[in-house]
Amino acid sequence: MTPLLLSHFGIVTCLGAGQAETVARLRNGRGGLRPCDFETAALPTYIGAVAGVDDHPIDGPLAEYD
Repeated sequence: MTPLLLSHFGIVTCLGAGQAETVARLRNGRGGLRPCDFETAALPTYIGAVAGVDDHPIDGPLAEYD
């Protein structure tokens, strides 16, 4: 198998969008969890939601999963 060189990457998590924001939150000891706000969840818990992800709807063949 031929090795694949990864020279660039992107990251989007509940910590933030991009390397700089993610690293800054990790270095400052800040997490990305927040209280669960799902309308149908009656469970007092936390979630790691990605801020702004709902602003970008899924289209094409995966649209039915949006």
